[in-house]
Amino acid sequence: MPKLEPGSVVVMDNAPYHSVRTEKIPTTSWNKQQIIDWLQSKGKSMDITYLKKELLMKVAEIAPQYNKYLIDETSKNDAIALIDANRWKKCCDHVIREENTMWNLDHIMELAEQNSFIINVTGESSDID
Repeated sequence: MPKLEPGSVVVMDNAPYHSVRTEKIPTTSWNKQQIIDWLQSKGKSMDITYLKKELLMKVAEIAPQYNKYLIDETSKNDAIALIDANRWKKCCDHVIREENTMWNLDHIMELAEQNSFIINVTGESSDID
C-alpha cells in the first residue's frame, strides 16, 4: 500500500489475507483470564468474580469499535479506496449499460438527422416532387 498514490482504487477478492483483523476479539475459546486482560486493556475494570458468559457479554458491548480489518485501516491512512470484486463488477456492469444507452441515443439522433424535413410556415405552399 505505501507505493500506491493517494486516490488509488484497489479491487480485492475475498482471500483470507484480505480479512486480517487489527486485533483479535475474545471468543468462547478464550479462557477467562485472557478475556479479563483484554477488557482491562480497553479500560474496563473486570475481576475474576465475573462468569465467562458475563465477560463475553461485556466484550460484545465494546467489540464493534475494535472489530476492524487491517487493510481498511491501512488504506484509510493512505487515502486509498478499497472495493470488493462484486461491487467492482456491479460498477462495471452499470457503466456498460450506460454506455449502451448512450450509443443507442446516438444512433437515434443520427437517424433523426438523416430523416429530417423542413416545414415552411410562411403561408405559401409549393409542391416539390
